[in-house]
Amino acid sequence: MILKRFNNKPDLEKDLVSRIQLILKSAILKYGDARILLSGGSTPEFIYEALSQLPIDWSKVIVGLVDERFVHQESEFSNARMIANCFENASGFALIPMVTRLNDGIENLKEVNNTYKIFQERIDYCLLGMGEDGHTASLFPGDEASEKSLCGNEIDIIQTMAPMAPEERISCSKEMLTRAQFVDLLILGEKKLKIFQNAKDNHLPIATIMNQTTNGVTYFSEN
Repeated sequence: MILKRFNNKPDLEKDLVSRIQLILKSAILKYGDARILLSGGSTPEFIYEALSQLPIDWSKVIVGLVDERFVHQESEFSNARMIANCFENASGFALIPMVTRLNDGIENLKEVNNTYKIFQERIDYCLLGMGEDGHTASLFPGDEASEKSLCGNEIDIIQTMAPMAPEERISCSKEMLTRAQFVDLLILGEKKLKIFQNAKDNHLPIATIMNQTTNGVTYFSEN
């Protein structure tokens, strides 16, 4: 695993966005489409906004979520809402949601596992983030479903519980994420970097994920 350090966000943005653009174009050329999974939260917003300005044929890019909060798509906590807003001016951009049946979690999970089969077949790129507890996607330390996925090899979508609201989550499994051709991690700030560097010793989910990926790069900027 490679750690790339940058002095500031603009330098990081330029490098990471160029890398993603190249991966997407290569996948489209090879397969006819590119398949990517994107993370929510506030950290990657500047990356998505930069990507949305590039001459990428988004009609040939199949976009899914790394994870989602089990909330309405118009909720301020919705990852789908945040990403869609970042790409609102990108022609052809469409996101496959993870929440379609808010009143029935079991049926929702069945439906998402069906619509996300396309990612079970192939993922060209995945962008991850990390929380201060060392979780990534919605795979949390101490959560039973998360721990089962981290130790297992099922390629699917699972329900997990977060230690903070909104507690109900939906996440790609560890095996699904680590099978992506390229898996990058975005970290901002020294505090998170130290958590990441000690993640293996502390048995945190992010360590399990990044230790099992190939062609992965950790992108870090102090600010």
